[in-house]
Amino acid sequence: MPTTQSTKRIFGSRVTWVDGEPGSGKTTFLGNSDEFDTIITFSNGAADNGRARFPQKTWSTIYKLAFPHSKGLFENIPKYRRLTSEFNRNRIANPNDVLLTKFAVTAPGRKPRTRGDVMTEMLHGWRDGPCPVDLEEYRLQLKEEGAPPYVYSLAKWLDEGCPLTNGAKRQPRAGFDEAQDASFLHLRCALGLFDEIVCFGDPGQSLFGPSHGVENDENPPGFQVAHEHRKMDRSFRCGMPLAGIASDILAPFYDRGHSWAASHRTVLRPWENTAVRPDTGLVLSNNRETVVKYFTDWNCNGTWVRAGGGADPQEEMILAVVHEAKGFEADNVYILPLSEPWTVRLVQGDPIVLKVLYVMMTRARKRCFVPRQLMSAIELCLETNQPSHSSA
Repeated sequence: MPTTQSTKRIFGSRVTWVDGEPGSGKTTFLGNSDEFDTIITFSNGAADNGRARFPQKTWSTIYKLAFPHSKGLFENIPKYRRLTSEFNRNRIANPNDVLLTKFAVTAPGRKPRTRGDVMTEMLHGWRDGPCPVDLEEYRLQLKEEGAPPYVYSLAKWLDEGCPLTNGAKRQPRAGFDEAQDASFLHLRCALGLFDEIVCFGDPGQSLFGPSHGVENDENPPGFQVAHEHRKMDRSFRCGMPLAGIASDILAPFYDRGHSWAASHRTVLRPWENTAVRPDTGLVLSNNRETVVKYFTDWNCNGTWVRAGGGADPQEEMILAVVHEAKGFEADNVYILPLSEPWTVRLVQGDPIVLKVLYVMMTRARKRCFVPRQLMSAIELCLETNQPSHSSA
């Protein structure tokens, strides 16, 4: 898709994209670099982790950075108190634990699509021109649905031209960590605060797609509008031959090549019996229903159903959905079976399935185990699909 000059020169700012392979140390580089005093993160959890590791830097989401300037622009904002799900803060005791039920029933895929969701996606995809939705109608829709007001606050601020309050001035530069998850709305508001945004991200890990205003076969907004593209040196996590296999799976969407692989060896192995639970490692699925199924079948006790809960996958098993596992790693990674429709889509080269499998495989430092049926589908996928439009 062509990029307009006005999109590339939002407020006269500059965008640089730094391509970072899985395990290339993007967050560590940002924390250690003298170039960045402020690092924008996609989530509050990532900001908390960044502050814990590099307290000398400012780590924050774009919502929090913009709020001092946006809060005076609207009245009657829907009241919303952010709740952290209990299953994100606690281990699941056993298959009968009510937290496991909550984990299942609150899955994003089970939530009916609303008018507010459609308007939110339109705002995330706001590349240029006038606001694509009526913001007063959007405010009332959020109030009716009891939905969070964060996107509204950014859109209102952007619609007003991103005014800065209390004599504040735009700062020279900020880094944007995990920028493959940033929407056009996120990026344009960041450019209202800084003269230059340096985006660190991996197009292969952009899993949010349409919910963030881009199609699954499109590269992230920061990649699309960047004036300059750079690369990190290499991965410290995932070595050959697994790195090469993961790259070849991703290649129809994004041709990463093989030169990024870590110097140590990482292998792909068949998971002979998924009925037997691993003692340690990171066990991944593409959906919550499968996580719940195996938690129950394996009769798990005191187990985390998310990565980053404080457990060490070298010491115990962690069950998680892939979207919660980006940024995490383990010596041993186990990929749970894909559904039949997803297996077919893998062989057909569906970009979102390719990216999901790529992310799951590249969490592994030493070994990645996949069921025999999935191993066969991977082989067929590699025979069928060829690299296409995007190149590292």
